[in-house]
Amino acid sequence: MISDVATESTTQEASQGVQYSQEQMARLKDLAERSLYIFSKGILGYDWLTDDIHRPLCRLLQDDSNTRLRIVLPRGWLKSTIASISLPLWLGVRNPNIRILIAQNTFTNSCKKLAAIKAQVEDNQLLRLLWPHVLPDKHCTWKTEALCLKRTESHPENTFEAAGTRTKVTSRHYDVIIEDDTVAPDLDDLSMTNMCPTKEDVEQAIGWHRLVLPLLVNPKSSRNIIVGTRWFMEDL
Repeated sequence: MISDVATESTTQEASQGVQYSQEQMARLKDLAERSLYIFSKGILGYDWLTDDIHRPLCRLLQDDSNTRLRIVLPRGWLKSTIASISLPLWLGVRNPNIRILIAQNTFTNSCKKLAAIKAQVEDNQLLRLLWPHVLPDKHCTWKTEALCLKRTESHPENTFEAAGTRTKVTSRHYDVIIEDDTVAPDLDDLSMTNMCPTKEDVEQAIGWHRLVLPLLVNPKSSRNIIVGTRWFMEDL
């Protein structure tokens, strides 16, 4: 098996335009599809990820038998980068028929995660080279709040969709629902200091979470992943 160091070196060279054989590119694609960590660091370019912290997290997230996960890490530890950008895109290139909802405390913040996914699909030449068959065409939805890769199946929901805790998502169904920082502090515009979430924010997030089960395609096998920071004993 090719070492991770060799794999990361190969991806860097490939992204810089170094020519590789079809066999080598197929091998790189296979490695990236089998490892969320390699996909995140080598393909998407998140090279600040570390073996000690992020590799175990990637292994946890890529195991689809983990249908209910709670990822609690301090702010700034890149948990959202992996869980709300890398993971959805990794799942999407492997199966563009999948339906993923990314929910955050506000609809605007959730759309920012989709913007990061959109930028990777549009601008990451290595990703486009390895998975050309899923790249969206003129028939695919490609908007701020919803992105659809090229599919072989038809679904009302797109590959990636955004929602806030006040967004109405009734009658939709998803294979994966990611609740990312649905409890988050406000920002004081004057002092630029972080504030704790309000009780109303916490209750809103908990209330939204209780609506997740009916939104899953299959309550037993579909996945619900909660990503956040611990604020209170009574929070989500």
